[in-house]
Formats: sequence, C-alpha cells, structure tokens
Amino acid sequence: MSEILFVNGHVNPYQRFCRHLSRSGHTCNPVDDGIEAAVVLRKNHYDAVVFGIEDPIKDKKCLCEMLKLQKDIMVIILGKEIGGHDPLAGQRCQ
Repeated sequence: MSEILFVNGHVNPYQRFCRHLSRSGHTCNPVDDGIEAAVVLRKNHYDAVVFGIEDPIKDKKCLCEMLKLQKDIMVIILGKEIGGHDPLAGQRCQ
C-alpha cells in the first residue's frame, strides 16, 4: 500500500483520518508541522503528503518547500475556510 506523510497529523480531526488510512492498509506517518515534514522528506520518499492546514500563512510556505523537495509527489490539502474564503486559493509557490 501507500506510504503517506501526514502534516499536522496529531491535530483532531486529522488524527482520526490518519488512523482510518492506517486501518485501510496504508502506512501513515504523522508529523507536527511543515517544518518537520520538510526534514522527513529530505530523508525518505512518500507516495503522498496529506497536509492539514492549521496556519495558512506559515503552512503555505512549508508546502512550497515540500514541493521543491519532491516534485513527483501527490499533495492532498485539508483545510478550513477563514472568513468565508479559502486562504490558499490562487496562491503560488515562489
């Protein structure tokens, strides 16, 4: 099955999603934030990154850094709207 890195995977409700992925046969490696994820991605390859957005400004920067490390990785972004809009909509990595 898939090796999945789960950023902010220790935060509810993301913990439940990570447990569900594990029960489905995937290897789910939760890390606390995007900074830790970048360190882990330098050492290991993952099939996908699930990114639970908690702090849109900080997490966007970390997400961009992760994409630079592994360009062939699928990224799934889970987040919440803030003030009725998606804080990452239309954003680009520099």
